[in-house]
Amino acid sequence: MNDSKKMEDLLESLRIEYLSNLPEKLDNLESLVLNLGRDQEPTEAKKELYRSIHSMKGSAGSYGHQFISTVCHYWEDMMESMRLQKILQDDITDRYLKFVDILRTYQSNPALDISTLEKNLIHITDPEKSFNKRALILENSNMISKVLAGTLNEKGYHTSFAFDGYVAIGRLVNEKFDFLVTSYQTSTIDGASLINSLRVIKGPNQNIPAALITSSDFAGFNIVHDNNHILHKEDNLIGQFLELIS
Repeated sequence: MNDSKKMEDLLESLRIEYLSNLPEKLDNLESLVLNLGRDQEPTEAKKELYRSIHSMKGSAGSYGHQFISTVCHYWEDMMESMRLQKILQDDITDRYLKFVDILRTYQSNPALDISTLEKNLIHITDPEKSFNKRALILENSNMISKVLAGTLNEKGYHTSFAFDGYVAIGRLVNEKFDFLVTSYQTSTIDGASLINSLRVIKGPNQNIPAALITSSDFAGFNIVHDNNHILHKEDNLIGQFLELIS
C-alpha cells in the first residue's frame, strides 16, 4: 500500500470516527438550546451555545464534513439575525432544535442526498419567506448590515453574514452564493482583496456579482470583471444597491 492510499484510509477513518462521536456533541447542543428557554437572563447560555456551534463548524470542516460546517454557518447567521430582532423565545428554541434535527439526520446517513436538507436550512432561518438566492454580507456597521439584509430579503435573497475577510473567503470557497456585498475596510482581508481573490479561485462563486462599499473613487480592484461593482457610501448607498440588485 502506497503512502497516498494510507493517507486516504487514515482520513476516512477519522471522518467515520468524527461521526461516531457526533451524537454526544448534538446532545450537548440540544441541552444548551433547552437551557435558553429556562434562563431568565440567557446571555451566558447564548454565548456558550455560540461557542459550541463555532467549535463544531471548525472541527467538522477539518474532518471533511463540509455539510456540518454549512449547517453551523446557517445557525450562526440566524443567531446574529435574531440578535437584531425581537422574536419570542419559544420560537427561537423550536427553530434551533430543528438545526439539531438536521445534523442528526446527516449523522445517521452521511451518504444521503443533502439537497433536501439544504432547503430545510433556508426554511428554518425564515419560514415566512421563500428564498431562491443567497447573498453574503461583510460589513462592519450593524445598521448598514441590517438595511442591506432587509433590502436583499425583499428581492428574494437569503442573507448570510461574515465578520472578517478570512471567514468570508472560506465561506465563498465552500458554499454557493449568488451575490457578495462587502465594505472596503474589513479585518484580516480588505473588501477589494476579497473580491480580487474571489475572481482567481476556481470555485462555485468565481463569477457572481460582487459589490464593494467605499468612500473612495479608487476601489483597489486588481482584476477587471463585469460583475465587480462599486457602491459609494456617501451617495445614496441604498438607492445604488437597490438599483444593482433589481
